[in-house]
Order: sequence, then C-alpha cells, then structure tokens
Amino acid sequence: MYELLRPLLFSGDPERIHDRVLAALESVGHFAPGRALLRALAGSSAARPVTTMGLNFPHPLGLAAGFDKDARAIPTVRAEFRLHRNRNRHAAASTR
Repeated sequence: MYELLRPLLFSGDPERIHDRVLAALESVGHFAPGRALLRALAGSSAARPVTTMGLNFPHPLGLAAGFDKDARAIPTVRAEFRLHRNRNRHAAASTR
C-alpha cells in the first residue's frame, strides 16, 4: 500500500500533506466501516516483524514523535493497536 501512496505523499508541501493525512485518519476513525477499510488496506502486520539497527519490532509500523501532537487520530490508531494486540494475545494463548 505504501508503494502506491508514496508518490502522492511526497508530491507536495510536507505540512499540508501531514494535515491531510491526519484529517483523513481523524474522519475515518469515527466510523466502524472506515476502520474496517483501514484494516483491510493495511492487512495483518502481526506476521511481519521488523529488525532494524539491532532492535526487534513486532510490526512494521513506526510513528515519529509529534506525528499526531494534537491527538486528532487517536481513536483510529488506538483501535488498530488494540485489534493487533488482541490478535497477538489470542494467537499466543492458542499455542500454549
């Protein structure tokens, strides 16, 4: 998905693109169908751990400090993290 969006994300003023991305996340996060669409587009990241600079991360998502300094997209991001955390807990419990 990122490969498809990258040209658009890097085609204009960074602050303007940042504001648009946050506005989109804020809007989509308020509606269950929008969150479901984001999950479908993002796919499952639970099976894609990343190791970089000697650090292991359970998924490829990384956000810079201050990305959402006004907490506009918190409902969307929180819902996604909760979903992945719960999936990981269920998967771990089923392997015990």
